[in-house]
Amino acid sequence: MNEQDKINALRIKIDKIDNEIVQLFNKRLELANKIASEKIKYNLSIEDTKRENEILKKFEKQENFIHIKKLYQSIFDITKKYEE
Repeated sequence: MNEQDKINALRIKIDKIDNEIVQLFNKRLELANKIASEKIKYNLSIEDTKRENEILKKFEKQENFIHIKKLYQSIFDITKKYEE
């Protein structure tokens, strides 16, 4: 296997992971939408910084926490816009 074949094999693995991420993200958005419906029904705020902090706290000991935090902040922002 030459260098380009090795790179392509790794890219195929990344593509598979990317597909899984997208599927899971779509499921997350569906669930967030259901939560938003419940919040609206009970006149609760869509934004829940306490919950966001709880999620981030679970990952704070991870080696790449700074990047995980940025990822989740983007997810939170997208989810809030999706819930509106």
